[in-house]
Amino acid sequence: ERSLRRLRTDYVGTFYLHEPSAAELATPMVRSAVARIISSGKARTVGISCLNLEAAREALAIPGITTIQVPHRIARPTILPFITKVAMTNGIKLVAAAPFGDGRALRIAASAGMSRQSAVASCLHFSRASLGVSSVLVGMSRVGHVRQNTVAWRSQDSTENLDALLRA
Repeated sequence: ERSLRRLRTDYVGTFYLHEPSAAELATPMVRSAVARIISSGKARTVGISCLNLEAAREALAIPGITTIQVPHRIARPTILPFITKVAMTNGIKLVAAAPFGDGRALRIAASAGMSRQSAVASCLHFSRASLGVSSVLVGMSRVGHVRQNTVAWRSQDSTENLDALLRA
């Protein structure tokens, strides 16, 4: 309630739980809180950002969850393949986060002689083209990165570069 007052609104579009553990998600308290948030109308949708497969599986089991965010990177796509079918069956949107990882994919691409723009385009297009993904969340620390990533996203030549990056 205090947060809504500070925001001068009666509700938020999405209430997001940020990186809870699987054990936290399994508690009746979390399930009850999600149900209250939805029934009260204080949030139109509820999403959970998950760092690992166990948390993502617990999130899938919570009634009312509309969005699950997981790390999904070209260099290590470890969670998404295991939750996509259940998420899609239940109408849960998947957000692929951190497509560059901690920059590892870009470093691998650079060492293979790929331009930064091609590597960024490959990572972004890989994440967005993954089955079940509705959005890609890209963290950026500089305005210049926003510009570079926008240009790369609009690039259409990423398929050939994607194959090269996957082989690197």
